[in-house]
Parts: sequence; C-alpha cells; structure tokens
Amino acid sequence: MNLKKILFLIIYLLTIYHELYAGNISADLYKKWNNTLVLSKIMNLTTTDEEFKYIDKKYKKGKFNEVINQYPFKAYLYCKAPNIPLPDFKLNESYRNYFNPDRFNRVSIIFVSHQIHIPASMFGHTFITFKEGDRLSPIDKSIDFVGIIGNVKFYGLKSLFYHIPGRFHLKTFIEKRNEYDRENRDLWEYELKVPENIVFEMKLFSVELSQNTYEYNFLTENCSDYIFRFFKVWPELKIDKTFFIAIPLETIKVIHVDNNLIQNREIYPSTYSKTIDLYTKLNDNDRDEFNKLMKRIDKGERINESASPETIAA
Repeated sequence: MNLKKILFLIIYLLTIYHELYAGNISADLYKKWNNTLVLSKIMNLTTTDEEFKYIDKKYKKGKFNEVINQYPFKAYLYCKAPNIPLPDFKLNESYRNYFNPDRFNRVSIIFVSHQIHIPASMFGHTFITFKEGDRLSPIDKSIDFVGIIGNVKFYGLKSLFYHIPGRFHLKTFIEKRNEYDRENRDLWEYELKVPENIVFEMKLFSVELSQNTYEYNFLTENCSDYIFRFFKVWPELKIDKTFFIAIPLETIKVIHVDNNLIQNREIYPSTYSKTIDLYTKLNDNDRDEFNKLMKRIDKGERINESASPETIAA
C-alpha cells in the first residue's frame, strides 16, 4: 500500500470519528438508525445523514417538538432505536386533528371495483382505512395514493410511459365511499391482523407520507404498489414480494395467501348495486310500476315523495 492510500485511509477514518463522536452522535445509535429506517429503500423516500443529524441535534437541544411536526415517523424511529422515552405525538397537529390518537387502532385494505366507463379504473383501486369497530364507520380514517393530474400536459401518456406527481391523501371513510359511490363502484374491506403497536406506527407514517410528493406511474408505481410497499416497511408482517406491474387484486392476494394477514372481509355495495339487487328481487308487477316511475323521472316530472305507491304508479 503506497503512502497516498495510507493517508487517504487515515483521513477517511478521522472523518468518520468526527462525524460520529466529535459530533456527539453515538455510533451505536447511528447504526440502529440505519438498520431501523427501512422505509428509505422501500418507499423511495430520501433519508440522508444530514436529516439524521438534524433530528439528533434538535433532540439534544430540547427542540424535539419541531421534529415531531416535520418528521413524526422518523422521530418515532429515532426514539425507538436506542429506547429513548417516546414524546407526546399529539403535539403533531395533523396527527392530533386527524387520528385522535387513542382511536382507530385497527387497519384494513379497501379494494374498489372497476368502472367500465372509467378506463383508468380497469384494475380497480386500493386504499388503507384505520377503524374502530367491526364495520367501517363514516368517521374512520383513510389514506390512499393517487396521481395528481393538475396542469400536467398529456398526463395519460406520461402516467403510462413515464410518471406524473403523486400524493398520499388523508380523508375520512365517508369521503372515500361517497367518491366511489358517485362512480357506481363497490368497496371490499379486508381487515388485517396487525398488532396495535404497529397500527400506531402506521398512523404516524401516514401523516408523514401525506406531507410530500412522490412519483406515480399507472402500471408500476400506482396506488396498489405504494400501499403494498407501505406494509413492507414493517418486517414483522413478513411481506417481501415485489411486483413489476402492480395490480390491486394481486397485492391483496399476496397479503392473504402468502402471508395470511386477512382476518375479516366485508362488502360495501354502491347505491347502484343496491338498486340493481332490489330490482332483481321485485315481482313482475312491481317491476312494471318501478319502470313507469323511472320513465316519469326521465321526463323531468317531479315526484311527490309523500305520495302513496298507488298514486306514483298511476
């Protein structure tokens, strides 16, 4: 080894020493941080050494509240790795206002059926909902990933062959249900067997994800791909498969068949599906009356809601 290589090695080792020790950052803590923060590779999020040093510095200066607001999930991992007492994450305004931290401790994947008149829905759609009871309620909390069309020119071609911006959106379940009910799309809920402590981490992660923009591609980096990668962040769930083309039903199949994480299923039919179901159960006379009523509505006739069935059918 020549002198130049020896000098380079010495300078490199001194640099590491300065960064880890002279900078008051524990080497053990730094190692745990890198081992724990798997989300960087899985979610394509940028987590740099500078970001870690920023969090570490804020903690030591007693200004950890700033980190909680900006990086709630990373702040949690920072404390978790070396067993630092956890701060009050209710200090994060988005988390406090959206999740009401002591609630919504169960998690489900929601599959949305396709709509033949909406080409972009051909594979269906998936999103995540955090809930309280056995059945989904209007106030339960949802997060999904969608492409942002905005002012993007040729967004259809770009989303298919390249990418457009995408975002995670936090909404209530009733907002999501109404959105898809207007498109006559049914919802299937698959509740997952996830420990409550991991659900807590997922809620923090959801808040942090909603603060940034990511790349969306209709086939490879779509709603299903990001939701699937969302669950891969937790090695305890043992989800390790990757997809070249992410299809919602396939990702749910992997979670169920390969990992046996689904414990309950429930369907939430759209108003359209309910109407069709009721119509098929009518006898011939009732169908005739229903058809007469619909013809009158199609002509723009105002129907008296308090009228008797006999009057309506007249």
